[in-house]
Amino acid sequence: MNSPCLDAAAIAGYVDDQLTEIERSEAADHLAACDRCMETLAVSKMVLSEMDMAAYEIPAAGDVVTVVIESVKKKIDSFHGWVSELTPPVWFMGLAASAVRSSVSAEPARAAVLVTRRMGRLQTEMYVQKSRLDAAFMAVKVTAGRKNAQNVCLTLAREGGGLQARYATRDYEVFDNLGFGTYHLVVEQNADEKGTYRFHIDEEGFHEK
Repeated sequence: MNSPCLDAAAIAGYVDDQLTEIERSEAADHLAACDRCMETLAVSKMVLSEMDMAAYEIPAAGDVVTVVIESVKKKIDSFHGWVSELTPPVWFMGLAASAVRSSVSAEPARAAVLVTRRMGRLQTEMYVQKSRLDAAFMAVKVTAGRKNAQNVCLTLAREGGGLQARYATRDYEVFDNLGFGTYHLVVEQNADEKGTYRFHIDEEGFHEK
């Protein structure tokens, strides 16, 4: 099982060398396996190295290193640029053989992003892949613990018009032919809304709104 991502305090402790030997070893192991935390660490170190620390007023909320890293994490987490050779998640790999739709491909050479968000007790995983120059498709998997969530309805509405709804009857559901624009994904279980997620897709990637 993958360990959870490092929070700002843990990364700040790693940068400032304030972690215990065990904590530092655990953080190093996670950084070696997590590109997102490594990116946060690298960008944070760069920002901190360029700052005039003596002239910086430390906020009451915490030390300057933690505040800077928290800011960096928010910026990184809010945007996911297309990855030109992102391997699809394991749960999606079977799509290539089933050939669900002509514009949907599980070939790892396609530009794509993978985003996971928590909605109450449900975890929603979204694999978004460019299907042509100005459009994409999205495969959505919703789980509760280690199992597929039951009685789940997914509704995807595009701002300005257009709506697709799916009742989850398999491991994942696909929303195809998504033109670039802003969307709302609503996740319901047993007719009870568990969460909504707003995002924008364009030529640069996937932006949280």
